[in-house]
Amino acid sequence: MPSWTTRTLAALPPRATRYTVNDPDCPGLTLRVSPTGHKVWLVIYRPGGRAARQKWYTLGAFGGDGAIGLAEARKRARALQQQVADGGDPVEDKKAAREVATRETFGALADLFIERHAKKVKRTWVEDVRILNKDLLPRWRDTPVRQLTRRDIREHLDVIADRAPIAANRVLALLSTILNFGVDREWLDNNPAYRLKKPGEERSRERVLTDAEIRQLWQALDTSEAAYRTIADAPRDDGRRSRVTTARLGDETPLLRPMLADWLRLRLLSAQRGGEVIQMRWTDITKVDRRRVWTIPADVAKNGRAHSVPLSAAAVAILARRRRAVDRAVAWVFPNDLNRGAATDRAKKVHLSTFLAGAEDVRGHDLRRTAASGLARLGVSRETIAHVLNHVDRGPKSTKVYDRFDRLPEKRRALDAWARNVDRIVTGATAPKVVPFGR
Repeated sequence: MPSWTTRTLAALPPRATRYTVNDPDCPGLTLRVSPTGHKVWLVIYRPGGRAARQKWYTLGAFGGDGAIGLAEARKRARALQQQVADGGDPVEDKKAAREVATRETFGALADLFIERHAKKVKRTWVEDVRILNKDLLPRWRDTPVRQLTRRDIREHLDVIADRAPIAANRVLALLSTILNFGVDREWLDNNPAYRLKKPGEERSRERVLTDAEIRQLWQALDTSEAAYRTIADAPRDDGRRSRVTTARLGDETPLLRPMLADWLRLRLLSAQRGGEVIQMRWTDITKVDRRRVWTIPADVAKNGRAHSVPLSAAAVAILARRRRAVDRAVAWVFPNDLNRGAATDRAKKVHLSTFLAGAEDVRGHDLRRTAASGLARLGVSRETIAHVLNHVDRGPKSTKVYDRFDRLPEKRRALDAWARNVDRIVTGATAPKVVPFGR
């Protein structure tokens, strides 16, 4: 047969039975033509020399979308023959790769990611496990990770986005991180989720509680806490304390543990994150210049930087109340039921909307934003507010101690003023004149 061209190969007719034609210019390259007219590239080789058994390696289809052209087929055939000359066996290598792929599933990679990476460097690894179990492993647990495609990922994210757009963004972020981890570990060559567009449109929240809502929240916390105490302190027929349940109250007043009511109050007064406040330990509270200071450890602070928070008189009063309620042997200010850790799980179940009837879209983190906005209204500089919020830009290491301790006077003046303003709002006193703070 004369030298092949794409045209001559395309013109090869089907026959009643399958047949092959050999490339005269590329030893080992063969085109197989089926009775249906379908054409497939094959490479014939003998691993170990002429005496070895002949093997056939499938390259792919010829003709149609995504098919392999003549020049590419010859290039691949020569590479395979060189592999054989070097002692390799393409068929066996392909079989071994397939066996590895069945072991290297997405579920196995996810487990490795959690154990080798997330648990060691991420405080939020438990949330990663939750997302995996809910949105990723049910679909891809047994799927070889190399078989994941961008289209498959995008279609799955679209399904999640239909019910929870922002949650879909979190799923994409975690999935991409796991796949990047897989690339580093050589489980796959590239990340199929790389640069996929977020399925949900995210906007920065700007919700800030009004003075009326602050007053309503504070009063609702007082009412809910009092209702809880009324039921908890009521004696039963057997002399024990009553178990607190919503059914025992008999009206629509929400119930809230005094501990969690104080947690919400302290979040508003300190302008710190709820997760940082709930993990407060008694050893984190010290005296600086005869005034109380709460130091958030680096392993608790969201940005990984230790942060000192001056405590106003109102905040100290809350802590004094907590000190009386918590056994001296317990390390946490807001302990869980077993006194072996922070009351994190219970805190997650507290929703501000429960205590602000009629208020639109209120979340716990809005307390921090409300405090920051309130500080700005009081004339506190943006720089000082950033230090209060622990949003300080990362500068030279030598400035870290300065930022933590030398800024205390400014942060204290700001938080003392905010505490007085909250008291004014709650009690309905006359608003003070706003005087800009010094640096």
